[in-house]
Amino acid sequence: MRKSRIVFFLGVIVLILVLATVAPFAAAWLLGLTGLKLTTNTFYLVYNILGELIPLLVWLGINRFYLHIRIRFNQRTPIKAWLLLSPIVLVMISDFANHPKFSIAAGNIILAVLFGFSTALMEEYVFRGIFIGGFKDNFHLNPFWAAVLSGVTFGGVHLINALNDPTALTATLLQVVYAMGMGFFFAIIYLLTDNIWLPIMAHGLIDTFDGLLYGSLSNTNGNPWFVDLALALVFIGLGLIFWHRRQKMAASQ
Repeated sequence: MRKSRIVFFLGVIVLILVLATVAPFAAAWLLGLTGLKLTTNTFYLVYNILGELIPLLVWLGINRFYLHIRIRFNQRTPIKAWLLLSPIVLVMISDFANHPKFSIAAGNIILAVLFGFSTALMEEYVFRGIFIGGFKDNFHLNPFWAAVLSGVTFGGVHLINALNDPTALTATLLQVVYAMGMGFFFAIIYLLTDNIWLPIMAHGLIDTFDGLLYGSLSNTNGNPWFVDLALALVFIGLGLIFWHRRQKMAASQ
């Protein structure tokens, strides 16, 4: 069983990295086939949207025909469960501290929503749906440790951003820590609600907000290091509190 877990984990990581490498080339090729004349900003956004949708389609196919991991879409999630997403407001407040140029033009809003939610859909499907479902249901790993592994892996793969700009290693490491905290929080939300739409919504709102503020998911100004670290710790703490409360409630029943 342990060996199977390791094989599954390494296989998923390798496929994530392969798709992250191949998808941009496939996206550029598809855009080239269309022959569309797009502005630089529009081309960049459409290119990135395709770069997320292509891996998502591959993962959907692999899960449908090979992995058979159950992705939970609980249709009876109570409204109060959506309040678990309210802490993401802290991320938006920290973004405003960088004095960004907020763009609310109709075209920018549409592209930001498409970009933000295509990214969220792909990443949550893989790092929460595939990871949590694979380890918890298929390999019977303790759900809490599956959430920890999901968060750590989600943060770890962001190290690939250092390849794009080796001089920004410190910023990349901060992004890794921040993503670990957010990934763990999203995993706990998924486990508590049995509804992948909640982490998708939280992730998508954050990315859409960043798209409106900065024109991409990258904050060129960057938060001070202590803000990113504080956010990571806050979301890890919230995840632990939510999980502890659920376990306490389950034990009392």
